[in-house]
Amino acid sequence: HHAYVMSLRGRWRQFQRAANKPRKAQEARLRSLLAGRRDTAFAKTHQLDGIDSFAAFQDRVPVRSYDDFSEWINRIANGERRVLTRAPVRLMERSRGAAGEIKLIPYTDGLFSEFAAATAPWLRELSIGCPDLVGTRSYWGMAPLPHQRESTPGGIPIGMDDDTDFFSPLARFALRRTRAVRSRVRRIADPSAWRQQTIQELLACEDLGFISIWHPTFLVALMEELAQNLEPLLDTLKPSRR
Repeated sequence: HHAYVMSLRGRWRQFQRAANKPRKAQEARLRSLLAGRRDTAFAKTHQLDGIDSFAAFQDRVPVRSYDDFSEWINRIANGERRVLTRAPVRLMERSRGAAGEIKLIPYTDGLFSEFAAATAPWLRELSIGCPDLVGTRSYWGMAPLPHQRESTPGGIPIGMDDDTDFFSPLARFALRRTRAVRSRVRRIADPSAWRQQTIQELLACEDLGFISIWHPTFLVALMEELAQNLEPLLDTLKPSRR
């Protein structure tokens, strides 16, 4: 835990520098994003070459919804390269919209790096502000994987192999050794069996300190399962824990 928290210092300092000079940081971010899209289909369609300001970018690229990007994402899913980014798409992840529809989100290595840059300052502040978390275990809520590995028509994998894929190698090393629910539980195909096994391992964890979920309903479903099957679930625990 201590080594992991120390490893977050670089990203935390990077965030502090950006927060002190936000306009400079955002201008640099725009240049980086545009460089990563040079010679892509999206850049050519919107004539992004030579863009050097936010105003110019806003003039060329209007605010859009996911549906407006679905054509571009379908081209990626079918195997076309350099559609939205120069970097290859590593995988597609499902995201469920407010109306329940499934949306595919393309992930590049750069996007994973952005997640790490965003979460590192938060996790460092959390660990320093709540020192009692050090030495406890964590639960990072992730839905079960499909029974069979899926891919797009162009051969791009759908879904992540592990719930720690968002983090750096050192973070993955730490998180995999301090998580409250084993990674293999995610591979239980039956939703009810997955929920029950997840709850069993959470109940058995005597040093659970942290829970991270993407949406409140994820935890609500687990709590409802616990309420409906409390006695059988308690019977799976050792007497002292029960």
